[in-house]
Amino acid sequence: MFKSRTIPTLAAALFLFALPFTAAHAKAAHSQGMHGDARFEYHGSVFTQFLVDSYKENGQSDPHQFYAWLDQASKPFLENEETLPAALETKRAELARISDPKLKAAKEMEIGAWTHKLIKKAIPKFSLDRGYDFTNTVTYGERQCFLQSVLIAGLLQKMGMDAGVVMVARNMVGQTTNNGHASAVLRLSNGKDVLVDASEPEPFARHQGLFAFNTAKSASQYINPNFEGASGVILSYRGQPNNAKVATAQVRTLSVPFLRSQFEYYRGERTVGGLILTPLTAQGLATEESRLKKAVRLCPQNPLAVYMLGRVSMRMGKKDAAKAQLTAANALYTRAGWVPAGMTDAYRQAHR
Repeated sequence: MFKSRTIPTLAAALFLFALPFTAAHAKAAHSQGMHGDARFEYHGSVFTQFLVDSYKENGQSDPHQFYAWLDQASKPFLENEETLPAALETKRAELARISDPKLKAAKEMEIGAWTHKLIKKAIPKFSLDRGYDFTNTVTYGERQCFLQSVLIAGLLQKMGMDAGVVMVARNMVGQTTNNGHASAVLRLSNGKDVLVDASEPEPFARHQGLFAFNTAKSASQYINPNFEGASGVILSYRGQPNNAKVATAQVRTLSVPFLRSQFEYYRGERTVGGLILTPLTAQGLATEESRLKKAVRLCPQNPLAVYMLGRVSMRMGKKDAAKAQLTAANALYTRAGWVPAGMTDAYRQAHR
């Protein structure tokens, strides 16, 4: 399911950001292939890059501290007093010995549930304001939905499974959110999917709307899972806006540029003195703008990052920039099949 896709270089992303934001550029950004499956197994070079980003942002020098910290935090919850690397290798070997897809899928679900439980116990605190950065996990023992999803997917990959991250657009009770939540997704050996979400008490969430990549459209798309009874197992999807069936084999998870962009987005969103952590200050808005610009450079087709940059520009009185950014964001959402109400309101305001 989640094999790597070729992605453009950061230089290409920077070039795209240097151009004016238009619907045509939004479409071109999609065609670059910057969405798609990401390989970032725990302890690998890509996962370490996520740590480097976090530690650099927070003025700290040793990103490998996180690995040592999680090894120690996990130890009380491991079987037979294993270290975390040893436990991951044991489970990888167990999976490798199973050839029957049905039996292997059952084992994968068992390990998915184990990983869900491990992260909830090893990192017990949840924090919207600080839990998005790995440095804060070490300092405060905190996690947030996106960080925990990247961590869970990286651990699952390390154990030899097909896993990645998707954004959530409609939660388990049907409430819509503008990519305001994230979940790890595990592709089972029988071709079905499960959402492994440590924000929920049970491991396999039943979120009703997701933002992922559809290979048949060569674009990101909002998709609604079709669940197998109450099990949390996803049999297929329905794509927006026309509810057309999307097979699990067509669905891919979000790319490394998107994931790095989303981490940077949260750094911008949770800036003190910015749009959310008010009261507003000129310095807060400037810092939020800088971080959101970086998020968009990393992945120009991250719709939430482009949208929020437009809102910040509007609040700063940069009307032309806001109009261009919100035009581009509206094009990204429209192509993905769903435009949040807040996006529509901001777009209309920018075009008055």
